[in-house]
This record gives sequence, C-alpha cells and structure tokens, in this order.
Amino acid sequence: MNFYRSVAGGWDPNGTPRNNEVTDGSDTLTVLATSTNGFRDLQLHERGGKWHQTFRWSTKDGEYIAR
Repeated sequence: MNFYRSVAGGWDPNGTPRNNEVTDGSDTLTVLATSTNGFRDLQLHERGGKWHQTFRWSTKDGEYIAR
C-alpha cells in the first residue's frame, strides 16, 4: 500500500496560507492467522522500517481497532 500525507503547517506571520508538509510511504498489509470475534487480525508493516501496527475486530464498534 502506498500513501501520501499532507499536514498543514502554521500560518505565516502576514496571514498568508499555510505551508504544507507532504510525505509519502509504503506499507505491507498482512492477514494474520489469529482471529478476534470471528474476523482475521490484520497487521501493517512499514516497508524498509521497523514500525508495525496490529488491528483487531471490535464487535462493539463494528470496525477494526488498533491494538
């Protein structure tokens, strides 16, 4: 998966529009062998990095929640 992130910076002192910081990245989505509430757990891994995040299904919320 590829993504772009645009984060607005602060306003310039003269009130002109914000300067935006644009970054991009790439992650791999893995469907894990484990399940929560009948749905497979998911994990995002940063390509070329150490970051990862696991998501488990929440029946209460009706969506995947980061754990």
